[in-house]
Amino acid sequence: EDANVIAVNWEKGADNINYMQAAANTRVVGALVAQMMKALHTNGQATYHDMHLIGHSLGSHIAGYAGERVPGTGRITGLDPAGPLFENKDSKVRLDPSDALFVDAIHTDGDNLHELGRGQNGVNSELLYSH
Repeated sequence: EDANVIAVNWEKGADNINYMQAAANTRVVGALVAQMMKALHTNGQATYHDMHLIGHSLGSHIAGYAGERVPGTGRITGLDPAGPLFENKDSKVRLDPSDALFVDAIHTDGDNLHELGRGQNGVNSELLYSH
């Protein structure tokens, strides 16, 4: 099966020194990704339900913002979605099950809370999904 892969380089927006600004920039980058998705669809080069967005950390929320703006997006996979500034926030500002037809989040930080991790003792990974 033929497939296209598009990588988004948002290095300048993902400033490691100022996390708060980088987190805010995810909305801008997500909107740009959505524009690109719409252009590919309009030009007959891709269908929304065949698109699979994958993002790591802050990139998970970029994928969520893009999917929210493009109804019918097929799938979003969040790899270790960033928690700070996104946890316990409205679904509009974070990766959410409504952002695509299928949304899964893969959490690989298996340390227990006493070790500053998010997992539980004896659990090395967690898979969450929604469809």
